[in-house]
Amino acid sequence: MRDPIHKLLSLLLVLACMHPSLALACAVLPNDKAAERSRQIVDEAKAATLKLKDDADQIFIGYLKTFDVEKETVDTPHGKQAVLHYVALFDSLEEIKGHYPKERTLEFTVNPNEVRVPVGCRPQYWQLPKGNGAGEMYLVYARDGKLLRTNHIPMDRQAMSGYEEAAFVRDR
Repeated sequence: MRDPIHKLLSLLLVLACMHPSLALACAVLPNDKAAERSRQIVDEAKAATLKLKDDADQIFIGYLKTFDVEKETVDTPHGKQAVLHYVALFDSLEEIKGHYPKERTLEFTVNPNEVRVPVGCRPQYWQLPKGNGAGEMYLVYARDGKLLRTNHIPMDRQAMSGYEEAAFVRDR
């Protein structure tokens, strides 16, 4: 009997064969098709952002002051499982929607037992702050004290992102 990894890979291969766009998700595309695909990804991200804007009661730019994690055991449909409960505190610099009260923490919970297999090569849209992000600036979306999404804002403006710069030096 095959192990779970082989089963998963076989399933992904079958799905990729059944759905041609999955098979081409990471394909090397000609420049015109690559530009079209990039525009499509940006358009999809903008649509998701507009929905997120509607869902959020607070949107602001701020510095991440503290970021703490607590491990907790909870009852789930699959029995007791450990979840990670994160608490973030920001210093708000610019409020875009709603009011972020000073010293109000925002929370989110992650179940590390859930297997998430990303399919495709697009950038991940749903980002949350990382443990070493204290002191960094973020665009923050929240609702009812729950952190919905963040987007890291580099402190110094750069002409090219790290990925763009790496691609540039690879091509030279």
